[in-house]
Amino acid sequence: MEVPIFLQRILQSSLWSPAAFVAAAVFATALADWAIGLNLSLGALYVIPILVAGAVYSRLTIVLLSILCSSLRIAFGNAASLAEASLNFLLVMSA
Repeated sequence: MEVPIFLQRILQSSLWSPAAFVAAAVFATALADWAIGLNLSLGALYVIPILVAGAVYSRLTIVLLSILCSSLRIAFGNAASLAEASLNFLLVMSA
């Protein structure tokens, strides 16, 4: 399987370029999730910055990023109860 060219360029550059991409992707996903509201869930898009970070950064950084993305997902998501939101958070963190 071949890696897309834009992703190769991001991964082959310095450590700041992937950080900028990850930050922009998290921000764009959170902004879109907030703008759409409760009509549609964009939770799956939070995986993209985590995957890019997984190719470059340490395990601790990936865990912290996944906590951030999970928290944003809960904040902008449409969970019916606190129990459902907690379960979603635990499932994301276990992945």
